[in-house]
Amino acid sequence: MNKKGIDIQTIFYVLIGFFAVRLITYLSSSDRLVDKKLSDLEKQFKQTYDSYDYLKFADKLEMAMSGAGTDEDAIFSVFYLMKNDLDIFKLVQSFGTRSSYLSSGNLDQWINDDLSAEYLTKLNNVLAKKGIKYRF
Repeated sequence: MNKKGIDIQTIFYVLIGFFAVRLITYLSSSDRLVDKKLSDLEKQFKQTYDSYDYLKFADKLEMAMSGAGTDEDAIFSVFYLMKNDLDIFKLVQSFGTRSSYLSSGNLDQWINDDLSAEYLTKLNNVLAKKGIKYRF
């Protein structure tokens, strides 16, 4: 406690609590948007794979982008398997937020950090040819 009776540690904990509540509120509203989007896609499309398969695809993408260099062939092999927007949504959802020593973020961030403009265009063209609206 300093001379004015303000306990810095208490102020710190109050601020942390304040920002934690704001973050939880933001995430819960974001989750509701994600749930609505998922519900809309499930009405339009059939899920091609089991939930476990999307996790395996997400892991394969992480391995392709982790460390030095990028395995573009491995990345494209996953996206060639996606049949519709629901598949992409499930893949993005399964990837979630991941961190490595070079990358951190969701799948969109990882893809944009790792692929050159040329490969991003190629990937988005693959999705477009399949009628998938999602773009990286």
